[in-house]
Amino acid sequence: MQYTTLGRTNLHVSVAGLGGGGHSRLGLRLGRSLDDALTVAQAAFDQGVNVFDTAQGYGTEPVLAKLLDTVPRDQIVISTKAGIGWMGPINCTPQEFAKTIDDRLTQLNTDYIDIMYIHGLHPDLVDDAMEMIVPVMQKARDAGKVRFIGVTEMFEHDFTHQMLQRALPYDCFDVVMLGFNILNQTARDTVLPMIQKQNVGTMCMFAIRQALSNEDRFKQTINQLIDEGRIDPALINATNPLDFLKLTSAEISGGTSGGGGYADIVDACYRFCRDEPGMDIVLTGTSNTAHLAANLQSINAPALPVEHRQRLIDIFKNVDHLSGD
Repeated sequence: MQYTTLGRTNLHVSVAGLGGGGHSRLGLRLGRSLDDALTVAQAAFDQGVNVFDTAQGYGTEPVLAKLLDTVPRDQIVISTKAGIGWMGPINCTPQEFAKTIDDRLTQLNTDYIDIMYIHGLHPDLVDDAMEMIVPVMQKARDAGKVRFIGVTEMFEHDFTHQMLQRALPYDCFDVVMLGFNILNQTARDTVLPMIQKQNVGTMCMFAIRQALSNEDRFKQTINQLIDEGRIDPALINATNPLDFLKLTSAEISGGTSGGGGYADIVDACYRFCRDEPGMDIVLTGTSNTAHLAANLQSINAPALPVEHRQRLIDIFKNVDHLSGD
């Protein structure tokens, strides 16, 4: 496992983080048991992951509470989140949000939260959040309940990072969670320069979504983007998109992948996100330990060849209206 420093928090973190949300929520959404989900979390820790993300609404906080029965608290970084009103207006008082933080401590069975996020902050609520909610988080930080405070965006609706463009100038957040993948690279120009200037830690979400992991869905998306004039058809093979990223079976068996090659698009997508300047942690979520191992291998694999990375940038440079879901 590779490690890095999470911005100005100075936390020593794995470049891969285990996400407790997404489509599977460690398997709980698929009907798996709490113990099954714990097996995934334990496998991640055993392979060097020390960042575990969850949220009030995910139902996976108890999984991390059980993980803490066997893992020393100071060996993992736990982030959790709570919303304040998805589309506005803010639906909780400062006192209620303070209680929400206390409830997260109870659910996680811990004395402190490493990173407490405002979950999915709507761009229109930024100013109110700064006035009503951030002071509550800062007070919790001063009391030792929270080590660092952060905010996550609603990337499935906020494709161009409007919330972060409004929130970052306040310079009050230690960590942000933002959407970024090969289909939508807008963060590179809109918010990552300010993030880097402020030395804010980052967690990358949406690295892999259905439009990237499902081959038929991906082809459909590419052809739609070509029809919309968002992608130059001269840059991509519409019938076999991103074929230049794939290795042949002979190349894989010959060991080519160890020198910078890769077996599939998902592998390349994880590595593309990991190497984006300003990105610290790439989140991955799964209900399956074998799938987890494959994802961690990708996130820790060698860098993409420079020419392939640049080609991915060139192909998708005009796409700014989707998240990959």
